[in-house]
Amino acid sequence: MGQKKRWFRHTRLLVGLALVAGSAATGWFLLAEAQRSEAYLVIATDIAKGQPVTVEAVDEVLLGGAAEDIGLVRPAELDQFADYVAVTDLVAGDALRRSDLERPVPTDSTRFSVEVDTGGADWLSRGTVVEVWVSPATADQQFSVPYVASPSARIVAVRADEGFAANPALVRVDLEVGRRDLPELVHARANGFDIQLSPATGGP
Repeated sequence: MGQKKRWFRHTRLLVGLALVAGSAATGWFLLAEAQRSEAYLVIATDIAKGQPVTVEAVDEVLLGGAAEDIGLVRPAELDQFADYVAVTDLVAGDALRRSDLERPVPTDSTRFSVEVDTGGADWLSRGTVVEVWVSPATADQQFSVPYVASPSARIVAVRADEGFAANPALVRVDLEVGRRDLPELVHARANGFDIQLSPATGGP
């Protein structure tokens, strides 16, 4: 009987030690996670497309370091986007991403989209100023000598198609172009011209 009591006491002691160790490990893990967490912004009130994102319209939350990899906006970065507006309607509770913001289109500019092959070009990114080259098709299904239809278009978004059948090499590029260039670009797209982009002289 005495041996059973001692065994029971030892078992309770081991269980107690395990619980203490488990609690300590959990506390250490939570502390480590908290130390790795950083502040990011979430939408506090709905923001309509084309409206600015103000300090009053966002809240701060603590998220893990991986949030940086998906382009979330930090509180200290909000001033950088003071003259930006929402790309689309933003819903309260959603995290604010850099891709949710863009500069408003100037009154003498408009938007034009084109699908191009990336070709591994690292300059094909938001903010880059590019030349838009077009090349009319010839009777033998070839393309004639290209010419510049828009000398200083700015890339505002690069979007890749998703899904099983999507071609990863093709992307849709949204451009901000001068209104005077738009008729030529619309004509080129409507008539099946080859349309390509290249970095503008002098870079972005």
